[in-house]
Order: sequence, then structure tokens, then C-alpha cells
Amino acid sequence: FWFTAGSLYSTWAASFCLCQWGWRWFTVLAALPTFLAGVAGMFLLPESAHWLVSQGRHKEAAQVVNDVAKFNGAPFRFGEVTTPENLEEVETMDLFRKSKLRRPLMWMCLVWVGWGLAYYGIALLLPH
Repeated sequence: FWFTAGSLYSTWAASFCLCQWGWRWFTVLAALPTFLAGVAGMFLLPESAHWLVSQGRHKEAAQVVNDVAKFNGAPFRFGEVTTPENLEEVETMDLFRKSKLRRPLMWMCLVWVGWGLAYYGIALLLPH
């Protein structure tokens, strides 16, 4: 949905200002939604529970997880969120070396390519 809305917005912005004010103002107008979303996210979104735990702020992480659980209607709550003692170190190349990681990666790539081609194909079939 958001990809389509962004495509429509950029088309509208181009038709509205490109011929009148030039490409510089079009660039500003095209970047405006991303800027507004970034500023709103800084004030409206909580910190990541993962980041809070990595900083040793376990109670705050539990509060964030509890707020999400409450919003989703989940009945359970947490008093503290921790990380396991021993986490396996994973490198980027392990996505290709380990079959447990390789298979989901290949499926995700295939799905993304399929969605991209399908969307592009539908967009080309629509009348201009």
C-alpha cells in the first residue's frame, strides 16, 4: 500500500511543481514525507527493546515490550527483559554458508523479486 501511495505522491508532486519551479523544489517536495515521518518517529516511537537491553536498561525494555503486548491484546507481561549469556557470532557470509540461514534467505529473495516483477508488470499494464 505505501509503495503505491508513494508512487502516486511523487507523480502528483512532479506534475504540480516540476514545470513551474524546477527539479530542486521537486526534490524538496519529494523528500518532505520522509523528513516528516523521521521527525514524528523521534517523538512518537519508543526506543527499541533490543537496544535498551544492550544498554543494560532491562526494566525500560520490559516496559516497552509490555506496552506492545497490551496494544496487541496479549495477556502476559514481563518484569525484566534479558539476553542469553552465550549468543552465537554470525557473520554476513554465514547467510550463504549455513543451510539453516541460506534457505530462508533464498526464499525471501525469490518472494521479493516476484513481488517486484508483479508490481512492475501491473503498473505497465495500466493505461497512462
